[in-house]
Amino acid sequence: SERDATRLLDGTLPDVAQVAGLDARRPVLLGFSAGGQMALVLWAKDPARWGGLVLDAAYPIDMDAYRRAGPGPDSLLKLPEGDAKQRTPFFVLVGDADPGQMAWRGVEDAWRAAGVPLAVTYVAGGRHAWLFGPEQLKALSTWLGDVAAGALPGAPAPAAKPTTK
Repeated sequence: SERDATRLLDGTLPDVAQVAGLDARRPVLLGFSAGGQMALVLWAKDPARWGGLVLDAAYPIDMDAYRRAGPGPDSLLKLPEGDAKQRTPFFVLVGDADPGQMAWRGVEDAWRAAGVPLAVTYVAGGRHAWLFGPEQLKALSTWLGDVAAGALPGAPAPAAKPTTK
């Protein structure tokens, strides 16, 4: 539950922060399936708290709206207010044969337009499964290195500045 996850994070992160060399101020959450859904819930509640999200077979769905209305545009996760969402990069793996991939296709353009640093990979032939193979692990390693260096992989390119003559 969200309450249990918050309790764990509030109890565990202060302990982790005591380890020399670790920075626990903005941890990166990794979640598979329901764990990824929980990561999305926690991010939507407080996007400034997280250094990034790594999601595998998890979808941008508002589960309360989904329970009320079923699948469709009204059940897609709404972006949090404010600009903190623009400082939390996402590394997403979803199978292109997974029906849940339609949720990512439903929000991808709007989230990018809102400035969310979003890297979504549609794994060929993938279903609702663990999708990290050698290629995806290499991409994740690069992504994590970029995040650790303070970059926002997947961030929209800045608009070109007009040139003056």
